Amino acid sequence: MSCLPYNSDKMTQLMMMMQEKETGISIRNEKSRFTTNSPSVFTGAEVIKWLIDNLEVADVRECLHIAHHISANGYIFPIDDHILTVKNDSTFYRFQTKCYWQSRCHKVEESHYATYLCKRLLKKKDRLRLAPYEAETLRELQEKFADTWQFIYTRAEIESKLDKKRPKSEQKILESQERAFWDVHYPAPGCMNTTQPDLQKEGRISSPSVVIKGCPRTKQRLGDILLEQKTFLQKQVAKRRQKVSKVSESLISHWKMHSQFDVLASSPESGSVWHKENTDYWDSETPISSIDRYSYKRWEFSVLDLLKDPTGREEFRKFLQKEFSSENLEFWLACRDLKSKPTREVKTTVAEIYVDYLGEGAKNAINVDARVADIVKEKVVTNPSRYTFDSAEEHIFQLMKSDSYPRFLRSDQYKQYVRGMTEKRSFSTKLNLFGAIQLLASPEKEHKQE
Repeated sequence: MSCLPYNSDKMTQLMMMMQEKETGISIRNEKSRFTTNSPSVFTGAEVIKWLIDNLEVADVRECLHIAHHISANGYIFPIDDHILTVKNDSTFYRFQTKCYWQSRCHKVEESHYATYLCKRLLKKKDRLRLAPYEAETLRELQEKFADTWQFIYTRAEIESKLDKKRPKSEQKILESQERAFWDVHYPAPGCMNTTQPDLQKEGRISSPSVVIKGCPRTKQRLGDILLEQKTFLQKQVAKRRQKVSKVSESLISHWKMHSQFDVLASSPESGSVWHKENTDYWDSETPISSIDRYSYKRWEFSVLDLLKDPTGREEFRKFLQKEFSSENLEFWLACRDLKSKPTREVKTTVAEIYVDYLGEGAKNAINVDARVADIVKEKVVTNPSRYTFDSAEEHIFQLMKSDSYPRFLRSDQYKQYVRGMTEKRSFSTKLNLFGAIQLLASPEKEHKQE
């Protein structure tokens, strides 16, 4: 449970009035017939009587309500119970010391609460025995602060030794005040928690004008502000964050993998066709796709690198034909081609692709699940466009990426192709070297002939 926020100045003023020597509540030391001494206490009935006399409130229920909120905020507390409430009977209560008032204490830390629970374990007194929920909280805190637990435990031992040097009556008072302070911030299950605001109630309270950076000046309720903050924090948490060292390692590995294909970073072994004086590339009928004789090295990077290269795409098609699944590649290429079609040809092309690959009795039927097939069919009927087959295209691409592509890289066809290209490369290198030697020797022969 939560309670409404209170006016700390009025609460402080009320507590100062209750503790005045002449007009406040009388504090005394009670001694029972079992010789149990209870220093600096008063009864709940005395609290209710004082409120009736000094606040001019005749209704006892209203006085009980006020006293309940005073106790729930930790200003007065029962000496033998964790439940912070006031009863109109002879139950003993005690005032909280001023340094533990909510209006004066700073934000508490979980490590301090862990130190307090460790102190209670060390003292081994019946009245300081941990409740089940406190023992469970201590276990969770020990797991959370596993790295600094030794420091927390040592601090608890030091504070426990200092407490033993005080008189017993003072020890009792300080122990009860400290326990009440933590009962406010970590209440027992089912008790009122005054340190956490009730968002539903505060959301109904109109807040002053709030200026949000980048937005016009508007009046917003507190609930709307908190909702905006929650949305902002959720977006921040959802962002992928990586260490700079990991990012740098990834960039370095990417550079090492692709640098040999970057003509600005390293010149290709075969030389650039734009800088060589050899005109074989232009005079022969060799297709442009075969100019880069080392493009096959990029095929292992990803399936996209394979499909971007015309030679790689053709080798992949031959492999799929042997696997009886070439229709997947043909469908994917048809979808890619559809996106570059003129608008007047889109509907006709969509119909042709659907009939060939997805319609009933299709010649080259592809393997897609019923859900994707229904989505595509609805788009073909209602609104055919360049993006009609996006869901099926993505499904087929993932199928080739996860199944066909790895098997292609392991196939004998790919290994033979790489072996053949490697042999051609070594032969070409030897041929170029032989030509260079002849070129160097030719001036000497001409000089001898002269």
